[in-house]
Amino acid sequence: MRVEYFGAAWCPACTVKWPLVDQTCKEFGVELVRYDLDLDPGAHERAIALGLKSVPGVYISDGDRKVWSGIGGFINRGTLETFLRKE
Repeated sequence: MRVEYFGAAWCPACTVKWPLVDQTCKEFGVELVRYDLDLDPGAHERAIALGLKSVPGVYISDGDRKVWSGIGGFINRGTLETFLRKE
């Protein structure tokens, strides 16, 4: 399982949510990939391919990048844990 987190430096919510996502993924032993839409090559293309509409955005996929679930905008620990447990 892999979690892909999309954010941007100009986004205050992204800065606040990143530690929550990072810590939760560590606790669940899940691979986490972080994309900064302004800095990381390929981040825009990946975001478009997933249908990202807003940041922060979280997508849960298998190792082959088949997306199972997406959480856009409102991310909290409980929601992320629910998605990680059901996948």
